[in-house]
Amino acid sequence: MKLKVALAQLKIDSPNVADDIRIAGKFVEKAAKKGAGIIIFPEYILSDDPRRPGRDLKKLCKETKESLKTLQQFAKQYKIDIVSGSGIENTKGNFYNVTHYIDRKGKVLGKYRKINLFHPERPVLKSGDQPTVIQTRFGKIGLTICWDLISPE
Repeated sequence: MKLKVALAQLKIDSPNVADDIRIAGKFVEKAAKKGAGIIIFPEYILSDDPRRPGRDLKKLCKETKESLKTLQQFAKQYKIDIVSGSGIENTKGNFYNVTHYIDRKGKVLGKYRKINLFHPERPVLKSGDQPTVIQTRFGKIGLTICWDLISPE
């Protein structure tokens, strides 16, 4: 099976995360029109960066949920799988940097919590504790986020 993967690199510094997600939708549309089966977005596209001073982590979690729902709609609309980039998730009072795999039907097949946190993330986020491998229509796909590349095992 031949697979075309689109990598979306966009400047993420809008004061409104919804604007970034709207721009991401244009990338999804373009990737789908060019025949990509998957599009992958960068870290912290789903919410603002928690390392910036004064960030409300609970607000970032809400942004992440809203952004993820929009990406799920894009996946269904354009019939393309999406690796969501990342955002912040709250589980039992712990905040994580998390990415999701969304299939072309808009279903989240799995998620991954960043294990190897970058130094500025450590005061505000908790590390994930397990790798994630997801069975997709293309085969098994593992997820990783940024600084995890220092420990590929």
